[in-house]
Amino acid sequence: ILYHPNYVYFSGIKDNKASLYRTPDCVTNFSEIFSLASTGSRFNGIVNHPTSTSDIYLYGGGVFESKFYNLYRSTNNGNGWSSVANVGNHTYFIKDISISTISDSTIFYLLLENNQLYRMIGSPPGTQIMSNVTTIGSDYRTDSVLYVGNSGGLYRSTNLGNSFVQVLNKNIKKIVTVPVNNSLIHTIVLYSSGTNDTIIVIKDSKRTYSFLRLLTGNLSQRVKNIYRSSVDPVLYAETDAGIFKIDLPHKTTCFEPSNNANLSTNSITFRWSTVVGADSFYIEISTSSNFSSTLYKNCIVDTFITASLPLKYWQRYYWRIGAKNSFYNRVTYSDVFSFYYQPQGGGCPFVYIWNGNEYIEDNNILPQSEYLTNLKETDFVVDYYQLFRRPEVINNTYKLRVAEYEQERSILDQFKLFVVDHDPDVNISVTESGEIIQYAKPASIVEAQLEKEDVQKYMSELDNNFVDADAEETLYLTFDSPLDLNEKGLLINAILRPIPPDPPEKKLIAGRIMQNIEGKMVNTSEFRLRRNPSYLWLPITGGNSKVNSFEIGITWNQAVSIDYTELSNRMELPYTKTECELLLAEHSVLGEVTQFLEESDKGAVELYPGQHIDLIFFAPSLEEGKRRSFVFVSNGRYDRIEDEKSLIALKKQKSEQVKELPKDYSLSQNRPNPFNPVTTINYALPEPGFVTLKIYDVLGREVATLVSEYKEAGYYEVSWDATNVPSGIYIYRLQAGNFTSVKKMVVMK
Repeated sequence: ILYHPNYVYFSGIKDNKASLYRTPDCVTNFSEIFSLASTGSRFNGIVNHPTSTSDIYLYGGGVFESKFYNLYRSTNNGNGWSSVANVGNHTYFIKDISISTISDSTIFYLLLENNQLYRMIGSPPGTQIMSNVTTIGSDYRTDSVLYVGNSGGLYRSTNLGNSFVQVLNKNIKKIVTVPVNNSLIHTIVLYSSGTNDTIIVIKDSKRTYSFLRLLTGNLSQRVKNIYRSSVDPVLYAETDAGIFKIDLPHKTTCFEPSNNANLSTNSITFRWSTVVGADSFYIEISTSSNFSSTLYKNCIVDTFITASLPLKYWQRYYWRIGAKNSFYNRVTYSDVFSFYYQPQGGGCPFVYIWNGNEYIEDNNILPQSEYLTNLKETDFVVDYYQLFRRPEVINNTYKLRVAEYEQERSILDQFKLFVVDHDPDVNISVTESGEIIQYAKPASIVEAQLEKEDVQKYMSELDNNFVDADAEETLYLTFDSPLDLNEKGLLINAILRPIPPDPPEKKLIAGRIMQNIEGKMVNTSEFRLRRNPSYLWLPITGGNSKVNSFEIGITWNQAVSIDYTELSNRMELPYTKTECELLLAEHSVLGEVTQFLEESDKGAVELYPGQHIDLIFFAPSLEEGKRRSFVFVSNGRYDRIEDEKSLIALKKQKSEQVKELPKDYSLSQNRPNPFNPVTTINYALPEPGFVTLKIYDVLGREVATLVSEYKEAGYYEVSWDATNVPSGIYIYRLQAGNFTSVKKMVVMK
């Protein structure tokens, strides 16, 4: 049975042949819409495509259009059907299926009745990836998470089934995945343990396990099977005493304001997702992360509200949404989000990430320039920053924004974006010099003391549940085992904390690592932090290592808020680091400034309060089986503007500089490259003259003339449409006076 927004579908047997029926009301008007011709055929199930309710798949087996198939598809709500595949190229029926998506491709995991598991991406018949499989289930939101089970245990793959890791040593009988809302899914496992069968939930984000009986009360009967609902976030447990309905824990997702946002207005619009079964929502706002006191509380039926709040500058506020189900008299709360209320700006320019709907604040950049003195106009710093948020791929591009909102002038020379495709089971960090660090977490924190206060619960999970530490306080950490095989490191996720009513102090050092050297705890390394959360991995060369534990300390030099720490091993695994081509840089006042920012020392661009630069980078394809992280590199600095008079004078100076002409001839690399079918070429002329810009193929034959005329000195841009030429390598040549420059480009169709 498949519940659908408009219909209910039933698969069954008629005259010993597989048939499919559809009804709009589950009571009358049943109609047969599809059947197979062969005797003994059957449909074992029917599922929706995870991203399209009109795209329906039937699986089982039988003869269709004179051939045996075991997978069928309708793209119009069941009005028409076609064969998809004979998975495995034999006559085994499909008994279970799980569908995921990655980029624009659909991934089918298909379990045959001979217990062989196949993966099909694109064309049939698919590839066998495992044998002796009893049941399967995939998390369709994360592209590559697949669970399989058999009598030997539960296994998980994070690389499209290329390899598996055992996560539970039990006799697995059934796996089902239950969508709760657009961003949350529960994976449910039924396993046999001696005389009893047990149901557990694989939690959405932490991938840990909890017994379902803790959520619902003990089931007194032996569980024979479990089934999912196609509509509601519930689970059905089959026992000898009947069918039990189990409501799964589900919660709404907070959208706006984004977590850890910096806000400069006290009139705030809050938005969150709806969830099945919720008839109203509670919004709670507090200065405490455990909501021991409430600043604001309201109950509404909508999924948004705008509230004017009595906020204080440089204060962190926490908010959450409770989804209320009146029938069960139950309120399920969302994850806790927080925001800062501060005057406009926060020191340093900030980088923002386009999430598909809006630009979301990530973090401040170029913090090193706070500490430089006696600067010349051309003195810049280079800042390597691992993006904390993931930009969305939009038309094969990433969109970022750099903005200046404080009373400062940012002088920006170059921006780069690197993508790092690495093993999905490791994480990365980037040092201040740009070195990529790969690490894995082998040790768990067993004790965390901040000035004799137990803060372990704050340190154990990356959950935006912060603990505040003041300057000169020390955080002592104990981990469960020493790490002797590889270079060790401490991962810290923390932010600089303003103390009301003052902004964060501008100090070079945020904290120092303390390690045991010859029986004494001494400071061995120092580090900086940013305004918002970021990943900071610090090498550990020593420490107080006991038989089953490892101890280090952190002495804070200024007020901070800490979310998470872990002790990890540095890994040396293959990874690919690729620079994304800068396709466009557009200043909110000056217009396009790409040619100034794509290379260092080609001329700087300035940002004044309230201005921003939108950046568009080409998005390379993600390597199969890899996970992607991002490193943003900025070259420049910022200066504090002391008063309004200075601001006016600087803006006037910049206005005059914009009118300056190029000092040298230049021909830029076309963008995008490769391309299909249109690309753009920029060039600069320091003096007037006759200019030609022509395109040639690799045999030297002229293909197109883009420019052939007299030009004044200045910056120019020209486009070429390659619709009428074949794929291949082409050469473009600029001739201006005695200057000649030649570059290559690739047409890829």
